[in-house]
Amino acid sequence: LKAKKIDKNVYVMSYPDIFINSVIHAVVSHCQKEKMWQEDLKIINDKLDILTKRKLLKKYGLLTLFEIYYEQRKPKNLYEKFYYFLLTKNIPNKGHILRFFVLPLTEKILYISNILFPSNEFIKNRYNLKSRYKIIIYKSLRPILLTYRSLRFIVHSLYLVLKNFFSY
Repeated sequence: LKAKKIDKNVYVMSYPDIFINSVIHAVVSHCQKEKMWQEDLKIINDKLDILTKRKLLKKYGLLTLFEIYYEQRKPKNLYEKFYYFLLTKNIPNKGHILRFFVLPLTEKILYISNILFPSNEFIKNRYNLKSRYKIIIYKSLRPILLTYRSLRFIVHSLYLVLKNFFSY
């Protein structure tokens, strides 16, 4: 997505980019039908034809999410039921989960790599560390700690998913 800077704090985007940006924020990041994003999509709706919108959504891996969430299409298979479940249930961090699932494989690998092995500056600021020694220790332990927390989260989430999924 491209935004053209026209002033110090003002950017302009094309209609297709505004459309995709609004869908990403509404469906993936926030997983909510917030008024702000619905109004943006309403404005853009008249500016783009249905075929252009479908092509854009497909290009960014958002077509299924958009159809299920905004057009309220019923899921057709297990994969779509999973999306439907994430989009409609109150699940912690579901925006992060959806964001990860819509990424292409190469970007998923980079995403995981950047989470596990961030820069020293990020570690310093994230954990409010002053000493270089502590930064090295935290950076070394981060993959282990995140793996442990992730496994705890996955087990708990899987329990909730299965509990809710079978009640759906």
